[in-house]
Amino acid sequence: MSHARLLAVAVLLIILPGAARAAVLVTIPYSIDVYPNGQPGRVTFNFDVFVQGTDREDEQLFAFDLGLTLEKVSGEGADAVSFAAPYVVKPSSDFVFGDNPTDFSLADHPAPGDTGFVLNAVNHGPLVDVTQGSSKKLATVVYQVDGEAAAPSRYLVRIDPTSTYFLSGDPSRPDPTISADLSDGPTVITVVPEPGTVSLALVAATLILRRRTARPGAGA
Repeated sequence: MSHARLLAVAVLLIILPGAARAAVLVTIPYSIDVYPNGQPGRVTFNFDVFVQGTDREDEQLFAFDLGLTLEKVSGEGADAVSFAAPYVVKPSSDFVFGDNPTDFSLADHPAPGDTGFVLNAVNHGPLVDVTQGSSKKLATVVYQVDGEAAAPSRYLVRIDPTSTYFLSGDPSRPDPTISADLSDGPTVITVVPEPGTVSLALVAATLILRRRTARPGAGA
């Protein structure tokens, strides 16, 4: 399923605004504090993006696009945080498609980079119901931090509504688009330099609950 195909379905949703119900919530349910230790190089970490069921409808989820952006909103000097190759990997546990065969790849347009990417995921197994109240992982996101960052800075990770779509494989639906609530966010990454601290490694990803109970397996 190409990104162009999902975008075409989104256009259909605009034409038929009443055809799809609000069915899922996409969320990154924590903020991240990063403590550089003055060591050279960039260190890689990760966090998870989740989807929650919000109603009793069986979505019969077939595919999704997930777009993420990273924006520096405060701090001096070069960017200390960036997305990093491979940018995103399939979660090792609680993946929304479980063990189903899944195409899991990055879109070519826009090309993935330090500040954003779009994931395409297509399920080739049984269609999936994201049950009401449940929480499953969509993706594990890869980012890097500069160990020599000397100035405090803040970054926002946003779920991009222009490139995030969910599709149902239910042939009886007049519109295959599954409505998604993307309003939970953004997630904040804060760089907190501690000059003079001697440590063997960069300590990162202190998870701070933002609103909800932490989901098991949230990445760090």
